Amino acid sequence: MACTTITKKGRDLLVRYLDGSPIASFDMASSSSISISGELVDVSTKGGNGWREAAGGAGLRTATISMNGTFKSTALESSLQTLAMSNEVGEFDIIDEDGEKYSGCFIVTSYEKAGDFNTIITWNAVLESASEITYTSV
Repeated sequence: MACTTITKKGRDLLVRYLDGSPIASFDMASSSSISISGELVDVSTKGGNGWREAAGGAGLRTATISMNGTFKSTALESSLQTLAMSNEVGEFDIIDEDGEKYSGCFIVTSYEKAGDFNTIITWNAVLESASEITYTSV
């Protein structure tokens, strides 16, 4: 009897920048991730028998995209640097191999470019949600 494991390839988790031109994927990223966070609003009272109570649906929700890698496209490098320097909001998708997609507006909150004498130039970027994020499953 054969055992199978269903896994998804990390290389198929792509971040796309939707700037009105042909869709540009940050496929030169060696690592990318999305994190969804929600703020807990504590409504505990003395009568709660010592257990915390939370208000459902309250608080802020945020999404963070983290990427790092090496640049292979000067157009994408320029787009990311321009967004970081201008503090403007851009529209992005993050898509996996099955077509599941998170979409929304993000702002580049951190951009770093580095290189040592005997290595290639690398970059790191963090994008924070700037509006509601939609999720589409297939």
